Amino acid sequence: MAGLLVREVQIRKDEFIRQLPGAIGDFSQSVDGDVIDLRDGNKHIQLKLVTQDEQEVGPIDLPMLQVHFVFENMTDDEARLFMEGWDQHKMRMGGG
Repeated sequence: MAGLLVREVQIRKDEFIRQLPGAIGDFSQSVDGDVIDLRDGNKHIQLKLVTQDEQEVGPIDLPMLQVHFVFENMTDDEARLFMEGWDQHKMRMGGG
Protein backbone atom coordinates (compact mmCIF):
# COMPACT_ATOMS: atom_id res chain seq x y z
CA MET A 1 0.00 0.00 0.00
CA ALA A 2 1.12 3.53 -0.71
CA GLY A 3 -1.60 5.80 0.54
CA LEU A 4 -2.20 9.20 2.08
CA LEU A 5 -4.35 9.94 5.10
CA VAL A 6 -4.81 13.38 6.66
CA ARG A 7 -5.89 14.03 10.25
CA GLU A 8 -6.31 17.25 12.20
CA VAL A 9 -5.28 17.24 15.83
CA GLN A 10 -5.53 19.84 18.55
CA ILE A 11 -1.95 19.94 19.84
CA ARG A 12 1.28 21.91 19.50
CA LYS A 13 4.09 20.43 17.42
CA ASP A 14 6.48 20.00 20.37
CA GLU A 15 3.83 18.19 22.41
CA PHE A 16 2.91 16.02 19.41
CA ILE A 17 6.54 14.91 19.07
CA ARG A 18 6.83 14.30 22.82
CA GLN A 19 3.77 12.00 22.78
CA LEU A 20 4.68 10.25 19.52
CA PRO A 21 6.65 7.27 20.94
CA GLY A 22 3.58 6.05 22.83
CA ALA A 23 1.48 6.05 19.65
CA ILE A 24 3.76 4.26 17.17
CA GLY A 25 4.21 0.79 18.62
CA ASP A 26 7.37 -0.93 17.35
CA PHE A 27 8.22 1.74 14.79
CA SER A 28 11.42 3.75 15.24
CA GLN A 29 11.26 7.46 14.58
CA SER A 30 13.46 10.17 13.15
CA VAL A 31 12.43 13.81 13.11
CA ASP A 32 13.66 16.36 10.55
CA GLY A 33 11.78 19.63 10.97
CA ASP A 34 8.14 19.01 10.08
CA VAL A 35 8.79 15.55 8.61
CA ILE A 36 8.85 12.43 10.77
CA ASP A 37 9.90 9.04 9.39
CA LEU A 38 8.62 5.92 11.14
CA ARG A 39 10.20 2.56 10.29
CA ASP A 40 9.63 -1.06 11.27
CA GLY A 41 11.68 -3.34 9.03
CA ASN A 42 10.71 -2.45 5.47
CA LYS A 43 7.46 -0.78 6.59
CA HIS A 44 7.64 3.00 6.35
CA ILE A 45 5.26 5.75 7.40
CA GLN A 46 6.10 9.37 6.73
CA LEU A 47 4.33 12.02 8.78
CA LYS A 48 4.28 15.62 7.61
CA LEU A 49 3.14 18.17 10.19
CA VAL A 50 1.37 21.26 8.91
CA THR A 51 0.65 23.99 11.45
CA GLN A 52 -2.87 25.36 11.10
CA ASP A 53 -4.36 28.61 12.36
CA GLU A 54 -5.26 28.43 16.03
CA GLN A 55 -8.89 27.62 16.66
CA GLU A 56 -10.76 30.09 18.86
CA VAL A 57 -13.03 28.54 21.46
CA GLY A 58 -14.42 31.39 23.53
CA PRO A 59 -11.47 33.21 25.08
CA ILE A 60 -9.07 30.32 24.38
CA ASP A 61 -6.94 29.83 21.26
CA LEU A 62 -6.27 26.14 20.64
CA PRO A 63 -3.25 24.99 18.62
CA MET A 64 -4.06 22.88 15.56
CA LEU A 65 -1.89 20.58 13.46
CA GLN A 66 -2.70 18.75 10.28
CA VAL A 67 -0.86 15.42 10.10
CA HIS A 68 -0.31 13.81 6.69
CA PHE A 69 0.35 10.05 6.90
CA VAL A 70 2.00 8.39 3.89
CA PHE A 71 2.18 4.58 4.12
CA GLU A 72 4.80 2.64 2.15
CA ASN A 73 5.40 -1.12 1.97
CA MET A 74 2.31 -1.78 4.09
CA THR A 75 -0.89 -3.61 3.32
CA ASP A 76 -4.23 -1.91 3.79
CA ASP A 77 -4.76 -4.06 6.90
CA GLU A 78 -1.38 -3.07 8.36
CA ALA A 79 -2.10 0.62 7.78
CA ARG A 80 -5.59 0.24 9.27
CA LEU A 81 -4.20 -1.53 12.37
CA PHE A 82 -1.57 1.19 12.80
CA MET A 83 -4.26 3.89 12.65
CA GLU A 84 -6.50 2.00 15.09
CA GLY A 85 -3.62 1.94 17.59
CA TRP A 86 -2.92 5.61 16.83
CA ASP A 87 -6.55 6.55 17.48
CA GLN A 88 -6.64 4.56 20.73
CA HIS A 89 -3.55 6.38 21.97
CA LYS A 90 -5.01 9.74 20.97
CA MET A 91 -8.20 8.98 22.89
CA ARG A 92 -6.20 8.05 26.02
CA MET A 93 -4.19 11.28 25.75
CA GLY A 94 -7.31 13.39 25.24
CA GLY A 95 -6.31 14.55 21.75
CA GLY A 96 -8.92 15.84 19.39
